[in-house]
Amino acid sequence: MNRSTTHVTEFILLGFPGNWKTQIFLFTLFLVVYILTLLGNGAIICAVRCDPRLHTPMYFLLGNFAFLEIWYVSSTVPNMLANILSRTKAISFPGCFLQFYFFFSLGTTECLFLAVMAYDRYLAICRPLHYPTIMTGKLCGILVSVCWLIGFLGYPVPIFFISQLPFCGSNIIDHFLCDMDPLMALSCAPATITETIFYAQSSLVLFFTITYILRSYILLLRAVFQVPSAAGRRKAFSTCGSHLVVVSLFYGTVMVMYVSPTYGIPVLMQKILTLVYSVMTPLFNPLIYSLRNKDMKLALRNVLFGMRTAYLTTCTASVRPPARPADFCKKLKDTRRLQDKSAPPTSAGMRHARPRHAVAPAASAGMGARAARPCHACGPSCLPPGWACAAIRADAFSAPAATPADPGWARTAGVCAATLPNGATLPRPAKSSLSPIIQDD
Repeated sequence: MNRSTTHVTEFILLGFPGNWKTQIFLFTLFLVVYILTLLGNGAIICAVRCDPRLHTPMYFLLGNFAFLEIWYVSSTVPNMLANILSRTKAISFPGCFLQFYFFFSLGTTECLFLAVMAYDRYLAICRPLHYPTIMTGKLCGILVSVCWLIGFLGYPVPIFFISQLPFCGSNIIDHFLCDMDPLMALSCAPATITETIFYAQSSLVLFFTITYILRSYILLLRAVFQVPSAAGRRKAFSTCGSHLVVVSLFYGTVMVMYVSPTYGIPVLMQKILTLVYSVMTPLFNPLIYSLRNKDMKLALRNVLFGMRTAYLTTCTASVRPPARPADFCKKLKDTRRLQDKSAPPTSAGMRHARPRHAVAPAASAGMGARAARPCHACGPSCLPPGWACAAIRADAFSAPAATPADPGWARTAGVCAATLPNGATLPRPAKSSLSPIIQDD
């Protein structure tokens, strides 16, 4: 910054007009929107990170996009909230251009992210057989890195030259952020070359990304209409519909502000349009993606509320196998009898089928565990001495799990099996299906 020709040391952001009550209302509204945006996008990041089912390229891009939206809205809203409560509504000269840089860099990164996500959807729908081999984790990392690098390395030079312009006149900006047009209007000297380069660069990014997105979705629509089943078409439209909503909302307002002439647009309308793509779009992003995607809804439910959707297995009331299997099976029969009475009847007038239980031996030291034997009643006749039920449904019993050093009951993935004296356990079942010893009649 050239201090000898620059007389302006701070700018005044007028923000939205109104009396004090109106300002308090706007402050509360924007604060709620900001908090919801942080919570929504943060929940998407946690869901993608914590749920193994979402460790796919599509959700990897979505998690990075949510991370980008948090930073994008944070580049404008905190300063806007501070200005609403401030009496001077001033922002320092370096602070104004720092906000200017992050606002445009993050906006450019978002345009590139939307194009990459359109490419991902194109591969998933139009080339499903080649999708796993093309969209690998390495390629996703490269695409995400390129988006961030282009976004943040494209604007330092033109913004630096803009900051060197002499601002010797008024320092009042009729906006809620430092934008290109208000800053150029306050400059005392023309900067045609700098302004042309800046707008050419922004227009190139916008037109390139929107052209590629439109081309991708034209090919997507052509592929979707060739799907023979109506269910398949609905699923494809549901997958791409949320992306199209975000793209239309973001690009529609951005192109009105930075591509079409803004001289005839009222200042208040320019503020509202800027508010839509800089504040409202990051808020709608988690709502659209979570409400239109079943996997994301399930992952968010698991992360936020800790709900379990699969059958769990539990141990018996004692951490060791009961001394008398007959007493254990009597308790099990009583529990199943209560469950049968409370179970709602099916359409055929019969109650739900009861689960099939299995028994596992507590073998002596040095002997391997024998295979578990299915048993409908789990009565004393099928329980030799030292045997106990190895798996029951989650709502049958609840008891503390055995410690690793305790030669009692040990919990595995889907099976609650008797730990053998020599430390061996029953085979671990596959995660993709229920345990072989947990079956329905």
